[in-house]
Amino acid sequence: MFGDYEAQRHWQEITFNLPIKQWFGLLLKLAFTVVASFILCWLPFFTEREQTLQVLRRLFPVDRGLFEVSCALSFFLFSFQVHEKSILLVSLPVCLVLNEIPFMSTWFLLVSTFSMLPLLLKDELLMPSFVTMMAFFIACATFFPIFEKTSEEELQLKSFSISVRKYLPSFTFLPRIIKYLFLTSVIFMVLLTLMTVTLDPPQKLPDLFSVLVCFVSCLNFLFFLAYFNIIIMWDSKSGRNRKKIN
Repeated sequence: MFGDYEAQRHWQEITFNLPIKQWFGLLLKLAFTVVASFILCWLPFFTEREQTLQVLRRLFPVDRGLFEVSCALSFFLFSFQVHEKSILLVSLPVCLVLNEIPFMSTWFLLVSTFSMLPLLLKDELLMPSFVTMMAFFIACATFFPIFEKTSEEELQLKSFSISVRKYLPSFTFLPRIIKYLFLTSVIFMVLLTLMTVTLDPPQKLPDLFSVLVCFVSCLNFLFFLAYFNIIIMWDSKSGRNRKKIN
């Protein structure tokens, strides 16, 4: 956020000091370059309507489930160097499945906001983000009764649970475990937020709270990575089984 603000400030300084004709000419050149590059990139796919639609389906998450979530989350977790804001690339496809998996999607979006706590504090956006996050949580609890949709079917874990019960017949407590994990996650996020805001870190460990925020967020994201991949793998298995039956 701070870096984006600095880039905007420098861009405004440059454009403000340029004469209007020169500024407008540069803008036209930039616009022409972008449009020409776009046309050249898309030109091979404009020959047939089906090809164009296929490219659009690959670019935009339509009828593809959680593929983008797992790819974006894997990139975020295992990149050599990643910015906290990159979690927004994962949050976007999660928002698209909010209606399908409301409980897990709401939980993930809360964690993704919490993971940006050091940035929010630096930009003095803690209070606006807190109010927005609470409004989002209340809206989800009202319009998607998230706490009522925690069964195996609604978590999309029924196929996985059936597979596990072949070896462990007593494996019927998965929704209960996920509820406990959710409560534990929320408690840790609230405590860390309060500690970060109210307490000063030790002089020898000035980044203690930021590291703890990153650590707790990373544990949550690893859990979600496993969860989304389980859904994808078991959905693909059940899809292959349905094809064999048909």
